[in-house]
Amino acid sequence: MSLPRLAAATAAATAILVGGAGVAAADPAVPSCPEITPMPAATLRDLRVALTPETAALPVGMEATAGSVFPAISKDGQTIVQLFRDEEDFSSAPVETVVFFNADGVRRASFKVGGHGPEAAPPAKIVARVNAALAKTTWRALPLARSCALPGNPDDDLHTTVAFADGHAFTFDERTGHLTSEDTAHGPRRVRSQALAVGPIGWRESFDPKDKTQHGCGTVRSITEAIWSPTTGILLVVATGQLGGDSCVGRISAETVAAVKVQ
Repeated sequence: MSLPRLAAATAAATAILVGGAGVAAADPAVPSCPEITPMPAATLRDLRVALTPETAALPVGMEATAGSVFPAISKDGQTIVQLFRDEEDFSSAPVETVVFFNADGVRRASFKVGGHGPEAAPPAKIVARVNAALAKTTWRALPLARSCALPGNPDDDLHTTVAFADGHAFTFDERTGHLTSEDTAHGPRRVRSQALAVGPIGWRESFDPKDKTQHGCGTVRSITEAIWSPTTGILLVVATGQLGGDSCVGRISAETVAAVKVQ
């Protein structure tokens, strides 16, 4: 749905209808789909993360410090960073991952605390490495949009969408695997469609004892959230979908991020 049509639909839904039967209005508690995600202030700030202490219920974790806002883009516009908070499939073990992306969306570095995988280093050292990388520059916050499913589509043909206040909206069609970009920020409405190259969203180990590799499984059905960087024209999309059986283990969101260059 284009932003002009979305705005018109929202206005129509919230307008007061006066007639012989009385006055009716839409329920203000029901959000529009998609909600328009505001663009954050372009204030430059320092970013840091810190360890969260172990408790009886949770292991040591990683979180943003007070005043630090993720996702963000570096002062020179060459790096995008996000702190992903996930739970592992099956075990529900918490895991936090800080990922640095180049301006073209290519993953540069990843730092993880938690989960059941082998640790790259003790959590305190991981946090120190993240903070050393963050301290090299100052950062501007980027908008993070949560998706919703457009109404009127059958369950077997999902359309999930996000929209931003700068006039850009993005809709993923599960049937075609394409992401449609709509731009009303630069005059007349422009629409573009391109494949969303995510790859498998899960993995399974081979039953062949000689094959020690992990094999991809699961298909993308929807996007759950998206980070938009207007200055670089990069959309970072977190995808989810159907795993296809108990033998397929879902990847955490930090591993299912796809970068889309919006031309």
